[in-house]
Amino acid sequence: MRDPVESVYSHGITCSTQVDTELLAKGFAGCAEPGDVFLLSGLIGTGKSVFARALIQKLLEPFDPGAEIPSPTYTIVQTYHAGQVRIWHADLYRLKDTSELNELGFDEAFEADICLIEWPELLGTRAPACATRIHFQHINDKPESRLVKIDPGREEIRTAFFGGALLQ
Repeated sequence: MRDPVESVYSHGITCSTQVDTELLAKGFAGCAEPGDVFLLSGLIGTGKSVFARALIQKLLEPFDPGAEIPSPTYTIVQTYHAGQVRIWHADLYRLKDTSELNELGFDEAFEADICLIEWPELLGTRAPACATRIHFQHINDKPESRLVKIDPGREEIRTAFFGGALLQ
């Protein structure tokens, strides 16, 4: 039987350290724009929050260097402003029911803001089709390493990724 993760993701890279994961995230920050949604999936402790924090810090760098980026585990959503651009960081792990998504305003955010969503499977059918999907998984024989599987949503992200700009 084929791995369901394999069937969705078009490319994977190994991040040997947390710094590698942060550098990858900063590469994505360089081409992120309003309307981009990054769906971050994987087990607890595989690097979703590390990736999200690094991407957000890079976007905030010109406006609020050194900004603290707390985990939205208990608040569900944290928002930030990078100039005129609003950034959403959501952790849906504690969501009890998908009806809570209506109250949070995700539909509008997906169209106008940059969104990073941890535990995106809880979005169900509300996950945007054009989202960039990033899956993190442990590498069994290398405890600090992660395999990061990526399906870039927007053509510009796909070009930057496969053209190597995000991997430099």
